[in-house]
Amino acid sequence: MNWGNKQEVLEKVKIKGWELEFASDKLKSDKEIALIAVKQYGYAFEFISSKLKDDRDIVLEAVKNSYPIIKINRKFRDDKEIMIEALKNDNSLFLVSDRLKDDFDIVIQAIKKDYDSLYYASDRLKDNRKLILEAVKESGYLLKYASCNLRDDKEIVTKAVSNFGRALDYVSERLKDDKKIVLEAIKQNSMALQFASDRLKNDVEIIKIAVEDDLKNFKFAGDKIKKQFSTVKKFLKSINLKMEDC
Repeated sequence: MNWGNKQEVLEKVKIKGWELEFASDKLKSDKEIALIAVKQYGYAFEFISSKLKDDRDIVLEAVKNSYPIIKINRKFRDDKEIMIEALKNDNSLFLVSDRLKDDFDIVIQAIKKDYDSLYYASDRLKDNRKLILEAVKESGYLLKYASCNLRDDKEIVTKAVSNFGRALDYVSERLKDDKKIVLEAIKQNSMALQFASDRLKNDVEIIKIAVEDDLKNFKFAGDKIKKQFSTVKKFLKSINLKMEDC
């Protein structure tokens, strides 16, 4: 094998991109060879010349093949096309430029890979109704990162608690006192009862649903309910249920 022969090296890296490591310095500076190598193996980017590491076409192909954002020139962190492709494989929204952390498409792509990426989005996007609605459809957990304004949005909150009941923890105080929302939350996860308003923790219908699912949820009932019934057994008796029914 002649590692200084372009045709031979081309044939090698088409199949095993990492073998670019053994090519001559001259061929590591050859754009055609570098592109083929990183298309086959993203980490072949490690072996190309310094000059080619600033070549946009090569960087784009490398990140498409899982080469990490942290290892590319910082100037490309502000390139939307490159970052969209990179974020399909790399959950590193925190490394992206501030301008792109304020870009709808970039943030949506990031949270598809890693829900917690929403933490790094701009404040403006955390208050973007369309984005947060899309986010909570993916996982109600993401309500955690929404603006205070959107945590008080009934449609968004309902979507969130319907697929992640414990998102009730992140809901505005006003909506924690909304019976329909609390019912939606505890139907998805009965332990969400602990995040309901004091008024609804004393609502017999709500307590009944939560306790039917898990007797231990009685500990989250409000003071009035506990004072009236003192034990879960007495509460169950009041609603014509036996312990073995739960």
